[in-house]
Amino acid sequence: MNSGACWNSLLKTLRENGFSLLDIDQILLTHHHIDHIGLINRIISEHPIPVYAHTHSIPV
Repeated sequence: MNSGACWNSLLKTLRENGFSLLDIDQILLTHHHIDHIGLINRIISEHPIPVYAHTHSIPV
């Protein structure tokens, strides 16, 4: 979800496992659900990386 709590949780989980946002080099979306895409815009604004999705997963 796109919230400060989720953002902080992502960064904390990465850090606890020895990673940072800069270690992510691409994002692959399997489907378009808000709980899967919520932080995409924030991630790529902080760290521009490619985001891949099947054309059927992009809402029209």
